[in-house]
Amino acid sequence: MIRSSVLAIACASLLVASACDGDDAPHMAEGANRLVGSWDVVFHANPGVMHGRADSVAGSLAFAENRFGPRDMRELEGITDQGVYDLDFLPLGFATRDPEASPVAVARVAAKTAAGVDSLYVVLDPEGTRIIVRLSGILRLDSASGTWTATSFSSGGGSGTFAMWRHSQERTR
Repeated sequence: MIRSSVLAIACASLLVASACDGDDAPHMAEGANRLVGSWDVVFHANPGVMHGRADSVAGSLAFAENRFGPRDMRELEGITDQGVYDLDFLPLGFATRDPEASPVAVARVAAKTAAGVDSLYVVLDPEGTRIIVRLSGILRLDSASGTWTATSFSSGGGSGTFAMWRHSQERTR
């Protein structure tokens, strides 16, 4: 209950911040608002790669347009969205961040392809000191899917597939 309350507060803060307009607002990349909002996500691990006790984990992501944050970071360039996440990767055998650290997520939504879908790139804890999780996939309407990899400077990590869809209050009842 507390974790979902913290995520809801963080999401609301991000959405309020993204709604603020000003003459000094930088130009927004095309498709940047496609990711705004709360998302449910599930990560499936590739068989035989992970050393955890589960083969999948589920959680939440929340994004706002990146109006004033960094456009480029070491792990991702052309950032269109910033956000937070509520995911526990320990059942897969690794942790993405220190317990005291904020669960930061950054994303880039690229313009529609010839097939009419957007490319999606997400990085969890882009400046982290533990394992960094990278998602790469396609965004269609209110869902996305693709692959993920988790890497670190030392050892640990994994890979697999992910699926995410817009959060709906009706699904949580």
